[in-house]
Amino acid sequence: MSNKKESDLNHIEADFERFMSSLEDSPALYLKIVELNDTSTYAPPMKAAPHVDWAYALQHRCLLRDFSNIVSHHREYFKSRGTYMERGPACLDIGSQHSFIIPLSVLANFYVLDAQFPDDVFNGYPSTGIIMLPGEAQKIPLKDKSMSIVTSMHAIEHFGLGRYGDSLDPHGDVRGVREVYRILTEGGIFIGSVPVVSKKRERVDFNRTRLYYPETFRRILMDCGFQVKYEEILCAPHAKFSSPDERSLTGEIYHTEIKKEEDIEKIEAVCGEGNEPDMVYYFIACREKYEKET
Repeated sequence: MSNKKESDLNHIEADFERFMSSLEDSPALYLKIVELNDTSTYAPPMKAAPHVDWAYALQHRCLLRDFSNIVSHHREYFKSRGTYMERGPACLDIGSQHSFIIPLSVLANFYVLDAQFPDDVFNGYPSTGIIMLPGEAQKIPLKDKSMSIVTSMHAIEHFGLGRYGDSLDPHGDVRGVREVYRILTEGGIFIGSVPVVSKKRERVDFNRTRLYYPETFRRILMDCGFQVKYEEILCAPHAKFSSPDERSLTGEIYHTEIKKEEDIEKIEAVCGEGNEPDMVYYFIACREKYEKET
């Protein structure tokens, strides 16, 4: 036993004796058995505030807000359980954090597509409203016009870079967006996010990620046939946002509207060279209801 564990156990045993003696003059406990766990230790004190990935927290906040609004306007269609699960999900998620998407299945049934899933992945219980799908965004294993909503939070930038088990494809991001368009119903909704930087800093950071200027990714969406209905830039808090003027660039909850795209460069300047801020382009795009004749 290490010195720390032995010391902890000695203190825990002393605490246990005090705990038990305090019961002598107190009402009986609801739990009748009290045992000393001699493998327990003390939780270490926090040296700083708990880490929060603010870029993810802010984008998930937006997705929850907008997804719940959309579903609430079509409650019967998206109702998740029973015969609705038997006909299959109406929503697909590609590459988002599973721990966030799974709670959304309370509102609607989901396919969850991930290139890291093995081919024999257990696809979940129907009652959970989730079906796991192995596969990659560049070739989604679903029929044309079969999904009403597709979500992909902070994932598109990885398509085709091979980091998460998908095929190498320099145009993987564009092919993935085209595939989303293919499987969406007419009028279907695409909600997603990608990391953004200023125009002069956008790049492929192989094999980790792609970093876009918002205008560039907006053009990808439009070139693939989407109409962009809503967009904003979300910026995580940064230690160098010290003055009121600097904080105003990112707003009260550390985000700025898309109208101020030029502020990206100002925020980067505040953070300093080699210290890029964590910014996300969040969008809601729609497949046109009636395709134009070609």
